[in-house]
Amino acid sequence: MTKLYIKQSILDNNEIKSLIDEDGAIRKAGIYNSKDGSREDDKTRKTSLKHVDRKKFPTVNQKLLNLLKVFRPDLDIKKFEVREYNFLIYNPGDHFTWHSDVIKPKGNNRIRKFSTSTILSMTNDLQGGNFGIDDGSGYVADIRLQQGETLLFDSNTRHRVAEVIKGQRVVLVAWIYDK
Repeated sequence: MTKLYIKQSILDNNEIKSLIDEDGAIRKAGIYNSKDGSREDDKTRKTSLKHVDRKKFPTVNQKLLNLLKVFRPDLDIKKFEVREYNFLIYNPGDHFTWHSDVIKPKGNNRIRKFSTSTILSMTNDLQGGNFGIDDGSGYVADIRLQQGETLLFDSNTRHRVAEVIKGQRVVLVAWIYDK
């Protein structure tokens, strides 16, 4: 039976601090609507985003790939690479409704195969912001991640981040692609 997800602490405090301290402009995150090319409104996704250069974090990339090997021991992780990072900040009212992370490729573009979400920081008063993941049969796992924990799952899997009621959660989302 294929696992729905795996959750483990894989980053050390220095790696977490380096990711948090990485320079970058913070902006409103959007959703690309493939039907008409527009950005959707805050009803679908409301959060702030900072792009982080994955090439600056080769050790983090390797740890994410190693977690993939734990999740799917049948895979040769040498055939995969971490290609994207998003640094997301969820404040009260922020959320991301049910979605999957697969984007249809254009031309020779590769597609996302696996998604990861790592809690870099969270306030002690955090309420809401839980991660939900749907196995497709009606079962929904409601996952509360702790600081430093990484969740890895297939990018085709529907998931969401519940609305943050109080506090803040800061997350590194990374996607793993075929090479």
